[in-house]
Amino acid sequence: VRIFESAAAIRLQPGYSIDEIEEIVREAVSVNEQKDGYIRLVFTRGKGTLGLNPFLCPTATVFVIVEDIKLYPDEMYNDGMSIVVAKRPRVPKECLDPKVKSLNYLNNILAKIEAIDAGVLEALMLNQDGEVAECTGDNIFVIKDNQIATPPTSVGILHGITRRLVIEEIARALEYEVQERKITLEEVY
Repeated sequence: VRIFESAAAIRLQPGYSIDEIEEIVREAVSVNEQKDGYIRLVFTRGKGTLGLNPFLCPTATVFVIVEDIKLYPDEMYNDGMSIVVAKRPRVPKECLDPKVKSLNYLNNILAKIEAIDAGVLEALMLNQDGEVAECTGDNIFVIKDNQIATPPTSVGILHGITRRLVIEEIARALEYEVQERKITLEEVY
């Protein structure tokens, strides 16, 4: 549903119903013989002319990537990882609506480069006001004393599906209280 909402927000018509998209995704998973992996569903405007007028692309393109995903070495999932605080702030929500899931990752990629240049694999991004936002490819959660704190979407973070799963399902199952609130960098330290 989020992909259709994002497409509608940028006035992109994928040309398929949600049921047809579900069938396309199931077929891609089957063809790739994937049991446990990553699915990236992408809508593009399709072929068109050079320039920025999105309405000169008459037919959207839909494609699915089905792949194993391994963002970090296994030991980091068990032992934790060092990160840096990016100097580059998160794009303000007034400039790029974080409710719209897109492939516009340049801001995050530049912050990721900062991390790699510092010898680590991830960077924490702050918003323009210096509030904790998210990492380059991940939402952030601070866990202490059976409480989970995560920034509210109002600080300009992606309305992540995994974030929602943690808040609505996993935290509840583990009997953790979740607070969506502004988080300071000092609190993370």
